Amino acid sequence: MGALGELVLIGVASLVQQVLLAEFLPTVHRYVDLYLVIVVYISVRRSQEHALLMGAAAGLLQDVFNQTLFGIQGFSKCLLAFVISGLGSRFMLNQALPKFGALALGTLAEFCIAWALLSMLGQKIPDPVILLQRSLANGAAGLLLFLVLDRLDRSSTRALSAY
Repeated sequence: MGALGELVLIGVASLVQQVLLAEFLPTVHRYVDLYLVIVVYISVRRSQEHALLMGAAAGLLQDVFNQTLFGIQGFSKCLLAFVISGLGSRFMLNQALPKFGALALGTLAEFCIAWALLSMLGQKIPDPVILLQRSLANGAAGLLLFLVLDRLDRSSTRALSAY
């Protein structure tokens, strides 16, 4: 999947997150952050520069849709993409358990970054009570999405090699 495909993927994730999940599955919408799942997927599979760009794009798009303080999610997702991509280049994160760990710890790290930024700016701090549930939900949803995206990536690679 190229850069354009990943940008489309982020756009589709934002559409699904904001419209479909919020309307039809509000509980899933509350606990699963598809933007974070896509950023972690790209961070594990692509270069650090690519992950930074996609993290910033996904975070800023989330800031626009959630109508929060502009730039908080953009910065936190960009920083998270940098760290996970750096870890992915040093450790093998392409198995199920490390991916789940990256998603769960990524959720915790994103909360800590947002908490630090919002507290410095004197804004309302998110509720930490649902943090563990959100970490587990992002990990589980991410594993399912990673399976689908890996299959799509493999099938497109096979189709291109046939020509």
